[in-house]
Parts: sequence; structure tokens; C-alpha cells
Amino acid sequence: MGHQVDAAADAKEADYFLHEHAPDIAILDLGLPVEDGMTLIRRWRNQQVKLPILVLTARESWQDKVAVLEAGADDYVTKPFHLEEVVARMQALMRRNSGLASQLISLPPFEIDLSRRELMVWKDHQLSVTMPSDMDISYPTLVLIYDQDGKILWREREVPELEALIKPEWLAKTDYHELDTNTQTSSAELKGDAQVLSKLTRFSSKVEETPFTHSIAVNTYPATESLPALTIVVIDKIPQELQQADMVWEWFSYVFIANLLLVLPLLWLAAHWSLHPIKTLAEQVADLENGTREQLDENPPRELYSLVRNLNILLNNERKRYQKYRTALTDLTHSLKTPLAVLQTTLRALRTDKEVHIEQVEPVMLAQISRISQQIGYYLHRASMRYEHNLLLREVHSVPALLDGLCSALNKVYQRKGVVITLDISPELTFVGEKNDFMEVLGNVLDNACKYSLEFVEVSAQYSDHRLHLLIDDDGPGILRSQREMIFQRGQRADTLRPGQGIGLSVALDIIEQYEGEIIITDSVLGGARVETIFGRQHPHPD
Repeated sequence: MGHQVDAAADAKEADYFLHEHAPDIAILDLGLPVEDGMTLIRRWRNQQVKLPILVLTARESWQDKVAVLEAGADDYVTKPFHLEEVVARMQALMRRNSGLASQLISLPPFEIDLSRRELMVWKDHQLSVTMPSDMDISYPTLVLIYDQDGKILWREREVPELEALIKPEWLAKTDYHELDTNTQTSSAELKGDAQVLSKLTRFSSKVEETPFTHSIAVNTYPATESLPALTIVVIDKIPQELQQADMVWEWFSYVFIANLLLVLPLLWLAAHWSLHPIKTLAEQVADLENGTREQLDENPPRELYSLVRNLNILLNNERKRYQKYRTALTDLTHSLKTPLAVLQTTLRALRTDKEVHIEQVEPVMLAQISRISQQIGYYLHRASMRYEHNLLLREVHSVPALLDGLCSALNKVYQRKGVVITLDISPELTFVGEKNDFMEVLGNVLDNACKYSLEFVEVSAQYSDHRLHLLIDDDGPGILRSQREMIFQRGQRADTLRPGQGIGLSVALDIIEQYEGEIIITDSVLGGARVETIFGRQHPHPD
């Protein structure tokens, strides 16, 4: 079964279709001009409009969903969406609300419109519409019914001046139009409504040749077993310049009362059922605050799965971060014991031993102070690194661009040595993570390669299984197999004759481990060492 759709560009048109066509459902976009969709929903609900409302929007946070449902919407679909899902949700809402919207009952050769209490009969190629004699038909609209050839079959009241202004092309499709008239035509249309006609006369007397604008809604309907194809034209008798809200809403009051009595309990049940997962989640968050729960339920409703998953990841990361801080502070305390003890002993000897002079102990004290400074800097760096690299802050960077800047800086540092750094990197290669992590790791590895090379350093890269492999080769003396694990330990260096702290590779390994990667040292074809730095978790959008 198909659906007749009235498309409204703004809230004003939506109000018009609501009053004139008694729709079965409203599908709203929150980003309407002038009056946004959220305000329109609240206004309709305050006016006791019980029409089911389905919201389509790009806002996907749970706060936005709760706000829309609390405003009065019945369901919520986020963009991008599949048409099949929208149709399924629409039909479900219409089934839930069945019996409350206007209905058309076909009993050939009769058609009964329950919403307007009209009986239409098609006989001998003529259409007749009758209404109960006790029913007030002084609606602020004028209805004309045409056949598919543009011939008028029935009119609520004959207004030749107005019928002459309706363009034939308007009758071809369902649409919304505005009709410009003069005072004479508008007065003829309002004949019988003395109050509004008086306002029109007073308004037109103030301005000579006053133009008026009437809203027109055209709806086309296919043929049925008992009726031919029809085009129904509904004309708003009150010009837009004179419209008052109470006149537009008055004749719908009985529909509002019926909907209030029948739909409100269903809406309450639907809202309670829809918000139950949110209530459960709030209780779990309260348990987290009280310390009676370590994480949220891992099997939430599908709509909350991403939220709960990210919250659990955040909680796990914070626990690991806290543990990392404690470990780093414990290690720092332990590492400072020895240099502090040496300083204490040296100062005691300087005070008690007359043969010991400041010139003799100064190198020892400076060395211990330097060691303390190095240890504090190292552990502060470890403690400040982001554990697990929050998935919400991951960025994509061009690997060639990062390496160009790094190699340019190293060329200046080792300019006198004459080191030649060669890059063999695909321009499309990217790194997913924090830029500072990449620069810290590759900076330490490339600095060591330049320091120990004779002349050449080559850098290449490849991507495999969501892992970024960076290969740094040099033509230096290489690294003994027995030292390839030792050099990653804090304060350990393969060459003790050269200046250095023995911390750089340890820091690099710490960062690499946060990316579930590793650093592998092998022999290079250039004769020196090959350091393969592997970054894992190279998913632009992690699962």
C-alpha cells in the first residue's frame, strides 16, 4: 500500500497540512527554518496534537535523543539512514496509532470520510457530497473537487472569480501554492463570515488596491473501485494578512480532545519503554560512583552499544593510567635513592674530613645531580604519556611530511659529519596516532643512526595488516646480538665512550608499546644496523 505525502518547507506549511489534511503521521527534520523542529514538536504537544511524530536528524548523541523524545517525538532515526528503516518505523507508529487518525471507508458506490463526517457518492459520472444537517460547515476553507481532466466535479460554494484564478497546471500534482487576489475576490470568498469580512473591509480601506494572498493546497488521489481519480483543492478563505491562530485551530478542537483521551496513555507507555535503557544506564553509572561496579554492562541495547563501549574503554584507560602513575612514581623514588645517598656521603665527608676539599668532590656531586635530573626528566616523561592513546583523539598524519621535517633538522645537527639521509617513502603512506609520539620515536632512532653511521642512513616504510613498518638502515659498526635487548633498558648504552644518557631508546619503546608495536634490531645490508620500528593499531576508525 502506498502513502500520500504532503511536503512542508517550514513549520507554517506543516501547520496548514496538519489542519487541512488530518495526516496519519508527521516526519520532521529538526533543522527547519524560522521555527526549528524541536520547538514545533513542543508547540504541537502543548496544543494537544496527538499525531505520531518521527524525527530524522544528524544529531546522534544520547542527550539529543532524550531531548527529542521528552519534547514529544515518538521515534528517532539518525542520518545516514536506510529508506527501508524509515518506512518500517513509520508503519510501526501508524499501526500503534491506528484508529485515531482520519480514515476513509469504501462501501461501493459510497466513500465515507470519518475525519470530516462526509459521505461521497459517485453515480452517473457525477459526484455528490452530503454532510449531516446538524454539522457546522463554516470552516475557514473552501473545497473544490476536480477530475483528472481539470473539470470541476463538486464545489463547497460557487465563487467564479476565485475558480478563474486557479491555474490548470496546478491540478497536475500534489503541491502547495499561493494565490494573489484583490479585495473583490477575497470578499466573495468570505461571503457569509461577517466578522472576517468586516476586518477585510477595514484593512482594504486603509490601502488603495490592496493585494491579498490565499494559501492553496492541491492533493491528487488515484482512482478507486467506487471513485474516479480526483484532485482536491483546499483554499484558505482567510487571507494570510488577516489570519489569526485561534480561527485556524478552532474547528479541530474535537479531534484534539479525542486524541488526548486515547493517545496520551499510549504515549506515556511508549516514552517509559523507550527510556528504560537510559534509566538502567543511569543506575549503573551511580554504581560506578559508589564503587560497587567496575564497568558498565557489556550487553546494552543496540542504540546504546557505542556509548557503553566507549565509556568502558575510558574507565579501563583511566585505571591503567592511574596504575602507570603509581608505578612511575615508585620507580622514581627507588632510582633516586642511590644518587641521594652518594650526595649525602660526600657532603658528610666534606664536613668531617679536613683533607677533603670542595674541588675534589665537586665532579662527584655534579655527576649525581645530573643523574637525578635525568631520572626525574625520564620518569616525568613516562608518567605524562597518554596511556592507550584515547581512541577519540586519534589523528591521521602524512608519513613523508613528518619525516621530511625530522630529517631536515638532523641534517643540520650532523652537517659537519656529512651524513646523507635517504628517504624511500610512498607519498600516500599515513600514520594514525599522535604526531608527538611519531616524532619522539623516529627522532631517537634516527638520531642514533646518524650518530653511529659512517656516511649513509636510509629510511624506508611499508604498510601491512594495519601495522606501519619503518626501516632505518645505517653503514656504521652495527649492534652486537648480545646488546640488542640491553640497549632498550633505562640508562644502558652499547657505546659508553660517546656522550648520552641511555634513555632515548627506552622512551621510544615505551611509546611503541602503547601502539601495540615493537622495535626489532637486525643487520643492515649497508653493513651497520637495521632498526625496524613497527606501529600497530593503524586503523583510522578503530572497531
